[in-house]
Amino acid sequence: MKKLSIVLTVLLILPIGYIVFHIYEMRLSLSKFGSPHFTNVSTWRSLSYLLVDVFFIIIASILNFKKRYLENSIMCGTLLVSFILTLIITFTTSFLINWLK
Repeated sequence: MKKLSIVLTVLLILPIGYIVFHIYEMRLSLSKFGSPHFTNVSTWRSLSYLLVDVFFIIIASILNFKKRYLENSIMCGTLLVSFILTLIITFTTSFLINWLK
């Protein structure tokens, strides 16, 4: 259980990487076509998601330090499953919208 808990904690980097890439991609596309005010609001909104993920990584690290591996595995697993489901829904919706044009 200890190894699984540590691996799941490390895998929490995936949502952070996706959010950082999303912020970069959004700022790049909106700088060409959108207003600067909307770009800043969208960036702050995305940064709030980033802060929530960092908060969960801190909690996961504390749980690992306290040797509460089962609770940490459940928390990290739930976060990763919700992240994967969000990606699936996002890409499926994007594909369907482009396909139905």
